[in-house]
Amino acid sequence: MGAEFSYRVYEKADRAAVEREWQTAVERDLRENGSSYSGSIGMLQGQIEWRRERFEDRDKASDFLCDKHQKWKPAMAVVCGTGWMIGGWCSS
Repeated sequence: MGAEFSYRVYEKADRAAVEREWQTAVERDLRENGSSYSGSIGMLQGQIEWRRERFEDRDKASDFLCDKHQKWKPAMAVVCGTGWMIGGWCSS
């Protein structure tokens, strides 16, 4: 089984609003792509590990998530600019 790295960027600081949008995106992905090794964010099951790391640059934020996240674990979130980046390795 493989994995695909996927993330979303939310341009707002309100963590509760970001979490609601993330949950909606995960639910939509599960409806569209199914729940069996799709390689997309539905495989992260909507859970989020909120990290303290902050990045001004999207590339550095995604590199961090790519390096630190482990497949089968909840999505990770880091501050990116004035908002949040959430993502991780999605089973495929």
